[in-house]
Amino acid sequence: MPRSFRRKATALLHAAALTGVCTLAATAVTALAQTNLEGSKPRLLTNAVRTGSAPDSQMVTLAVYLKFRNTADLDKLIEDQQNPNSPRYQKFLTPEEFHERYSPLPEDSAKVKTELVQMGFRIVDAPAGGLYITVTGTVAQVKSAFHVTQDLYRVNGKTVRSHAEVPSLPKSIAPLVLHIAGLEDTKQFVTAFVTNRPGKAVSAHAGPDSDPPVNGGSSQRSPCNVDYLNPVAGTVSPAVYTTSPKVDFTNCGYVPAQLRQAYGVDQVKWEGKGIRIGLADLYLPSTLKQDLNQYSAMFNLPKITYANFQEIYPPGLNTSDDDSCGTADWAVESTLDVEAAHAIAPQADIVFLGDACNVNYAIPMQVLYQAIDNGLVDVISGSFGIPEIDVETAQEDADNQELKEAASLGITVMFSSGDNADGLQGNAFGPGADIAQTSWPASSPWATAVGGTSLLLNRNGAGSKIETGWGTYFDSTYDGVLWTGPFQLEALGWEGWFFDGGGGGGTSLFWPQPSYQKGIVPASLSEHINTMEAASINLGAPNRVVPDVSMLADPYTGFLQGETMYEGTAGVLDPGCSAISKPANAEYCTFPQGGTSVASPLFAGVVAVINSARLSAGKSLLGFANPAIYKLKVGGLGTAAPIQDVIPLKHPFALIDEEVYAGNGIGFGGVGINMVPTDPNSQDTGWIVGGDSSLLTKAGFDNVTGLGVPWLPGLVADLAPGAK
Repeated sequence: MPRSFRRKATALLHAAALTGVCTLAATAVTALAQTNLEGSKPRLLTNAVRTGSAPDSQMVTLAVYLKFRNTADLDKLIEDQQNPNSPRYQKFLTPEEFHERYSPLPEDSAKVKTELVQMGFRIVDAPAGGLYITVTGTVAQVKSAFHVTQDLYRVNGKTVRSHAEVPSLPKSIAPLVLHIAGLEDTKQFVTAFVTNRPGKAVSAHAGPDSDPPVNGGSSQRSPCNVDYLNPVAGTVSPAVYTTSPKVDFTNCGYVPAQLRQAYGVDQVKWEGKGIRIGLADLYLPSTLKQDLNQYSAMFNLPKITYANFQEIYPPGLNTSDDDSCGTADWAVESTLDVEAAHAIAPQADIVFLGDACNVNYAIPMQVLYQAIDNGLVDVISGSFGIPEIDVETAQEDADNQELKEAASLGITVMFSSGDNADGLQGNAFGPGADIAQTSWPASSPWATAVGGTSLLLNRNGAGSKIETGWGTYFDSTYDGVLWTGPFQLEALGWEGWFFDGGGGGGTSLFWPQPSYQKGIVPASLSEHINTMEAASINLGAPNRVVPDVSMLADPYTGFLQGETMYEGTAGVLDPGCSAISKPANAEYCTFPQGGTSVASPLFAGVVAVINSARLSAGKSLLGFANPAIYKLKVGGLGTAAPIQDVIPLKHPFALIDEEVYAGNGIGFGGVGINMVPTDPNSQDTGWIVGGDSSLLTKAGFDNVTGLGVPWLPGLVADLAPGAK
């Protein structure tokens, strides 16, 4: 993106607030012969309140990113690799070829390292590819070396350390450096996009090779639906959820065979053999392989062994008891990612890419670089993100360097688009924002953003289903009463509708429309962004819109996950769990799970299947997926089209979620599926069908589901012709 436009967008949203912050910060003294690093002023201080200064003795970890060489030529190479008329079409580089042409020169890396050591920092890691140099040092050293403050601010209820100025470096090395990550600890805002139903909770400390989470009172869900051919329904009084008092219950969690049916995976013979799927997370649960093998045994999937499972961590990885990234969510996340990818592509190899929270990076991209730069994976899925508005421009540029290298090597990279719709509503992921925003790195034009759907799967034919965008409002009636035979639910109290989660999407504030979206994404989406007050900001030019594609994500029509947990009460099995021999006081539990953390690894499995088909046809890997998938035919659900359009339901539709809460008795709630109440405080509210906050599912490309959902027979036919 032209720097002038990005500065304009940032100024439009943040200038006044940042000016206020800077007046609070102590003025840094700029040394002679220093050069400022463009794009390295923090965005997260928009609504921040300074509370003090970080202790000079506090240790911090930084990553100093170096610039790639010959970047214009790299961009042209990637364009040619996706152009069928180019002699370089699908001719991907090896890591060694990339280093020779584009990576920082070894002598330049050595020069930067020497300067950092002279500043007093200790070198922790410097990968051979040369993208970054990881160092540790004190806050005092940071302030002196880069001429910035290191103050404490309250941001969205959290205390963060940050600079308020543009950092500077000696002129001798400044032209070589792109960004210094870790001058602010935005790690606290990195979210695992895994979404539970109300009443399902876990809590535990987790670290690399961590203990299982503690079962926090998971609910006994009775009844639930295995599918929706002949669904179990309840009679609701008063009938506040739909026009009929009969309402179907939520699902029990779809098993791998059902999801393979839903997306046509069962209609092709390829299962990902020979393809390596990299799954990027924080931490590695100590029971991950044990859990996956128990899950595989339950659903007739291949066992995980040393031959098909690998773990990769960055050098110097460690964890501490004050990790602030929601460790229990990450423990669940890691298991979910592996099980979802394995369900779709059971013959693919799994490469687990782990990181820890207490490194001060905006997002865990360093371990991805190790996998990319060493050619260790063919497909990467990341189920994490941070609001785009909280990421420095230079950090995005650094991340894009990694993603461009992946594209040039033929590696497909995708990220979850998020579970908080447009960010305006606020939910478990934090308070609502003032302006609609997307999630980084899903909004990168060099990554595939995977959004979410709600799925009602039948069994009366291959792939028979109802699928719409994911955007749910929940109505709690925790003092309800449940009778059985037939099921009747009477609401004795009513708490109003609240936003419970929805597929992330919308228009990037900072990145222009990539060429593959031109002529496909309507200007009504690409040139406008909404505010909390329902006003529309005209961007003046088309920008990137996410997601690109979608798959199942709604937890109320969710994926069945299995995981080891510690018993909520020692010696007492929790509902839905079975006894296991080790570790002590642990149990193996299965439960429905959702979030775009399901959708992204599912789509990674889809790409692995496509790649294995391509290899059988003597073709290269798919590589950067977006240019290819935006050229595919889009048809309706139930057609043979490789991408199937997701449209809104014809009328308001809800499910009942019945829960038994430990110590709280029986309750139930109505779950509005992909619709927004016009009056959340009224039982007689009207509904905007297809709504996901301000996002809207509709025919054609939309900002809830993107192009649509994949259909494997069509994808293999179009992307792997001649597959045997």
